[in-house]
Amino acid sequence: MITRRDLERIAGAGIRHVITLAEDWELREYGGWGGADELRAALALLGIKWLHWPTPDGRPPADLQALARITASLARLGGVLVHCVGGVGRTPTALAAYLIYRGMDAHEALRKVSEAVPAISISEEQYYALLELEAQLRG
Repeated sequence: MITRRDLERIAGAGIRHVITLAEDWELREYGGWGGADELRAALALLGIKWLHWPTPDGRPPADLQALARITASLARLGGVLVHCVGGVGRTPTALAAYLIYRGMDAHEALRKVSEAVPAISISEEQYYALLELEAQLRG
């Protein structure tokens, strides 16, 4: 979860786009934000574009293929940070979807993501959504 303390570090790392998978109530409860609009405004002050793709914990992001396409487009324009709350379910699912979109198979994508996020813990529903995305793209 992005907190106020993280903002300067994110901007300094060359991040130009943030995709938030956390729901609005999670931003308030775990991030200390007044809600989505407050986070959007704080990022905008640093020149960072923000996309809110609220996803319930344990679920795959809605329209995973669209999210992967958007992430790929944004990545061409600068650094992209994808986050949720714990970073072990929704975020790895979104990152694996991006890698599948870029040509990896689902298992290879999950292995690659688990190298960066060793505590990966995706749900069965998230796993099957990645397999379905792979089938849609390779169909």
